[in-house]
Amino acid sequence: MKNTVIVQVNFSFKGENFTPSIMLELDDFVKHSGSLAGLYSKIAQQNKIDTYSYAYEMMEASELIFHSAKGNVVDFISDGKCNLEAYQEYLTQNNRLIELEKIASEVLSINNLSAKDNERIKEALTRAYNAGKK
Repeated sequence: MKNTVIVQVNFSFKGENFTPSIMLELDDFVKHSGSLAGLYSKIAQQNKIDTYSYAYEMMEASELIFHSAKGNVVDFISDGKCNLEAYQEYLTQNNRLIELEKIASEVLSINNLSAKDNERIKEALTRAYNAGKK
């Protein structure tokens, strides 16, 4: 399942109201950028707003609004705000678990590392993984 969210920014310029938005696949965004500040240029680009304009400056001064989330990202959106740091940590842990489950399956013939019976093995693999990252 894709983790998508609509990112919108509302602003006024020369007496006109604007509400440009984009549909964002958050996993790809976190992997390649991860900075909320980078969303303004992405929104501008997809909505044909020149990044060297006063309209863009007004847009940058406005707050990003996150809504219509789908997938696991739903848990990280609250009151129009996205806890991107927490989502990045979630992705890191989830990707690590996928790798550990693959190792457990191939080497130990364990198909469900998250099962209650396998907690100690999961803990040992996680510690070994973390030690290797130091």
